[in-house]
Amino acid sequence: MSIEKIIRAQARVKINKRKLTKPVFAIALMAIFYMFAEYLTYFTVTLTCTIMGLDIEMQSGFLFSACALIINILFLFIFSPIFMGFVKMMYTEDDEYNLKDMLYFMSNIGRYFKCLWFNVSFILRTAIPMLLIFSPVIALFVIDYFFTINTGNSINTTILSVAFVLLLILSLFGFFVYCTKYFIAFKLICTDSTLKTSYYFSTSKAIMNGQCMNVVKLFLSFTPWILLCITVLPIFYVLPYMTQAICLSCKWISELSRNGLEK
Repeated sequence: MSIEKIIRAQARVKINKRKLTKPVFAIALMAIFYMFAEYLTYFTVTLTCTIMGLDIEMQSGFLFSACALIINILFLFIFSPIFMGFVKMMYTEDDEYNLKDMLYFMSNIGRYFKCLWFNVSFILRTAIPMLLIFSPVIALFVIDYFFTINTGNSINTTILSVAFVLLLILSLFGFFVYCTKYFIAFKLICTDSTLKTSYYFSTSKAIMNGQCMNVVKLFLSFTPWILLCITVLPIFYVLPYMTQAICLSCKWISELSRNGLEK
């Protein structure tokens, strides 16, 4: 039996033993925060347009959509500690999940800003690699833009769509593989939020040396489950199941590093 199957089996045992009631409630709570962020985005952008006297028809334009996206990301970033709290809740060693862990970072101003700074540090560490990895997708848009300007016609829509989807999938996969070296950093901050932010990332890189593909294979093994989430309701089982498996994988990889073992 592969490591991925063993970890998934252990994850199922844990969530069945601890019951899904609290994780489902936690997901509902995260959904409320997400919808609140969406509402704040709509309210902020609409209010700004009203104050500036902008035509409401501009809300269908590219500039409006870009501004709305940036504001939405900002609000989601502000509420990101609640999502990190979900990871902490699933990582618990207790016999039951504790909903208080969901508010671990939100309930203390010091921990809240520590979590935000952790997220900023992660973004700064991955921003340039992300631009490089997604450069083919960006280049495709630039080529289509200049082609349209110079010829008056756009590139064949079907070809453009297929090329875009393929490049996007490859870029997302490449970016995910790159980010796996910071996989353990999220576990470390959930375990002890008093350490320096740089410690989480440097330690994660050291622990993940040679283990990145194990994480990739674990995530890929969840592909059928992730596809099920298109119908929405399965997410209430899949998200706790997948998060629990990720937490167990973190523990397994950390133990390998601590004991100096090799797979």
